[in-house]
Amino acid sequence: MDLCVKSQPFVGRRIVDLTAITAQCELFVGEAALATLRAHRADIAFLGACALQPRAGLTAHDPQEAALKRAMIDGAAQRVLLTDATKLDVVAPCAVARLDELDRVISDGAPPWLAAATAVETV
Repeated sequence: MDLCVKSQPFVGRRIVDLTAITAQCELFVGEAALATLRAHRADIAFLGACALQPRAGLTAHDPQEAALKRAMIDGAAQRVLLTDATKLDVVAPCAVARLDELDRVISDGAPPWLAAATAVETV
């Protein structure tokens, strides 16, 4: 696993600190992954959605994935969820977060319940 921090100078000062956590395999789960996420704080966390529903909130299909998403939410000043309309009004088995814990949802669909619960940007 690598931890990469990159900065871009702008008129003598940094404007961007980008931290990317990467792994050699496609799967980043387990205690080591959780410890890595919990050791860092983010200005903005961008999360992908498995399922989002008004009552259940954000849910995931896998408990390890749910724990990682929860850790990202806990460690971020702003939480942005990226999803497509096929994942709205869907519930997966593992709870991640309530709708009011999301600062913004970016999606190609925005049912009325979503717009009433959080800021929504449709693309």
